[in-house]
Amino acid sequence: MWFNDYPMVLEVSAAERDRALMWLMKNHSTLDCKVQELSGGGAEIRVRDGDCAVLDALGALLEGSGRAF
Repeated sequence: MWFNDYPMVLEVSAAERDRALMWLMKNHSTLDCKVQELSGGGAEIRVRDGDCAVLDALGALLEGSGRAF
């Protein structure tokens, strides 16, 4: 299945989903990623192994804005 090709995952809440996706589009518009909607409005953002630094940066950005894990 497709998610085997995109093993690196960052789960974002409904409250931070739009901000996360806008950041990705603005800063990494050519990133090969998949977004899977979750019940409750959140999302899983999936990337390939070589792109995990992008998810790390996004996670740090969201954490710095008061994101609770």
